[in-house]
Amino acid sequence: MEIVYISENKIFFKNSGQPTELSSQRVEKYKKALESINKRSEWKTSGKGAQFTGSYAPSGEIYAAAAYISGLSKYEDGFLYSINLDGVGGIYKKTTHDDYIEGHVTAKDKLQIRDINIKGNKCTASVGSSDTRNLAVFALPSGGYEELTEGDTREDFPSFSMKNNRILFSSAGLARYPNGAAVVGPYAAMVFELDSGEMNELFYDENFDFIRVKEDAHGNIYYIKRPYGNEKNENILLDIILFPWRMIKAIFGFFNYFSVIFGGQSLRNNKDPRVSANMKMKQKSERELFIDGNVINAERVYNANKQKGEKYPGLIPHSWELIKIDAVSGEKVCIKKGVLDYTICEDGSILYSNGHAIVKITGTKEELVEKCRLANSMIII
Repeated sequence: MEIVYISENKIFFKNSGQPTELSSQRVEKYKKALESINKRSEWKTSGKGAQFTGSYAPSGEIYAAAAYISGLSKYEDGFLYSINLDGVGGIYKKTTHDDYIEGHVTAKDKLQIRDINIKGNKCTASVGSSDTRNLAVFALPSGGYEELTEGDTREDFPSFSMKNNRILFSSAGLARYPNGAAVVGPYAAMVFELDSGEMNELFYDENFDFIRVKEDAHGNIYYIKRPYGNEKNENILLDIILFPWRMIKAIFGFFNYFSVIFGGQSLRNNKDPRVSANMKMKQKSERELFIDGNVINAERVYNANKQKGEKYPGLIPHSWELIKIDAVSGEKVCIKKGVLDYTICEDGSILYSNGHAIVKITGTKEELVEKCRLANSMIII
């Protein structure tokens, strides 16, 4: 089996051996352009004059804009990937051969392009901004597109039905504070009928998000059900016991902060406080995950899943469940708990990511495909 997936904002190709990273030529081209610009204007940020004006920067330092690879989908002899780079959203064609010259489908300023899914010569995507997003369909290979929905909502995770001429997706309403800041409501499972142009709700519950809704070739519907909002700490008794210690720790941290700022030295030790702070930030980022507005203590979840005897413990809580609705009986079955993302294979097996590994499910058998952090958008080539 040959698969392509995203892991920690990088694209990887996995066959029988070790996975290899497939670089984004779009990002590499952008970095080279920045290097050229910086070299031409290096005189502005170097020398004693720059030091005097405060514009000095170390030689060769590049201020590259953030690039976010948001989606993958199989297309012809390769795949398409969506990326948001310096405010420009784009879709590009790529193969598993890194020397292949990427093909351009579309790129547009001030437009975010999120998850994508392809069927025939159409590509559905979630487009908009970091705030509101609509369901859209791109024509391939031209790149022209039409937005199918509108409003102050977030339409995410679109997927073409394998059986019917429709798109399944998730939609969340936005509530606004007086200053314009948005609060995202729970995701409902929706369907857009391409023949009639009608949009209908499949199911909704104010206590849960229904995301990554898909329909296989037999009409069975799959989705991930997760609690709406942040994961709650299940061990409330432990929090109560540790509360006094945490208060003392917080007070000490408060005084230590002022010691570092005004005295230049930490109360804890004689080490450089900046190094200590950077180490703590790194450790915190490794322990905590931020996924779609959900903060997950990865270390705690992984240990809990391991204690439950899971063969391949992951970083995602068991409250994130992969559900299947049978097309004939309507019966709902939980296929797996602790699922971040998944894809349905042609033979009916399922690839899923638990944040720590990609695992294949065939019937009741589980097989490790690859250990990788926060893998998503898995596609089979």
